[in-house]
Amino acid sequence: MLKIRNRLQVLTDYLLGRDCVKGRPVHLTVESTNRCNLRCPMCNRDKDPLPRGDMPFERFRSILDQNQGTLEFVWPYGEGEPLLHPGIFDMIRYAKQRGVRVALSTNATALDEEMSLRLLESGVDHVVFAFLGAHPETYEKYCLGARFDRVKSNIARFLDLKIQRKSKIVVMLQTVLLKDNEREVAEYKRLWNRPGVDVFRFKEDQLKYAGLQAAIYRTKARKALPCFLLWRGPLFIRHDGTVVPCVCFAGSEPLGDLKEASFSELWNSEKMRALRSAHVRGEVEAYPCRDCTISRPNLPFTVLSMLLSPLTISRLLPFAERLYLFWRFPIYLSSGRGRS
Repeated sequence: MLKIRNRLQVLTDYLLGRDCVKGRPVHLTVESTNRCNLRCPMCNRDKDPLPRGDMPFERFRSILDQNQGTLEFVWPYGEGEPLLHPGIFDMIRYAKQRGVRVALSTNATALDEEMSLRLLESGVDHVVFAFLGAHPETYEKYCLGARFDRVKSNIARFLDLKIQRKSKIVVMLQTVLLKDNEREVAEYKRLWNRPGVDVFRFKEDQLKYAGLQAAIYRTKARKALPCFLLWRGPLFIRHDGTVVPCVCFAGSEPLGDLKEASFSELWNSEKMRALRSAHVRGEVEAYPCRDCTISRPNLPFTVLSMLLSPLTISRLLPFAERLYLFWRFPIYLSSGRGRS
């Protein structure tokens, strides 16, 4: 009941444009590590000056403890590969003990049989396999350092083990629609149309929209609705304890540091309140938000996303995106976008 009341409070704060939010974030992205074993060309990691490192378990535990009772969902994932963190399964188990749902996104390169079994036994609710192509040449172009057949076998073994153990983990196969793989949608579905796969996600390439088209979208979006992430979350907590509003702020000055302040102090800090107020006014030119190209849902879907549980939203998101990308259903604010 506390979590439902918190969701309603967050929605009320958002609709009233309050910069000081009485509710707490229902969703957090807590970066377990920003180390990665691949060099994907569309990834922002190389632009991020934050040194490579892992989040200590004690910091992860403190973040969850400070949000006990209201936090519903956590991604122990950021700009790195979470399975490289030696304590990732301890993090998942602790979150589950705290009544928090957990989702993990992985490139599956480290997913041998032992790792698969540990992941299945960890209690994780939702696993996303980022597999960017239906053919070796496209996959290996966008996942530099990985091998198509090996990673495909890793995922197939995990799916077999999931079926054998009758696991309820929801498995998503995800690809980003890029120049050389956006024509492979049907083949991608055929490739992964097998027991154990629950949903496909064909994700929009948010980095290719530049110049006038992006500028038109940004102007329309920022004047239409404030970004609901600043009220609902997921707030992005870097592995070193610094806090930014979302992944688009990676590389920018953080809003605060959990090594120096409590979560409550940062959630309604002067910097955070100023950012929310700028969004309410539609004046975000002083922030990285001015260059944001992430599609923003319209008001009805924004309200829905704040009323439903984050786990439900994560499972429905691929279907909503499909309606938008392939059927032009007006879920998101008009951006003039579309697949070429």
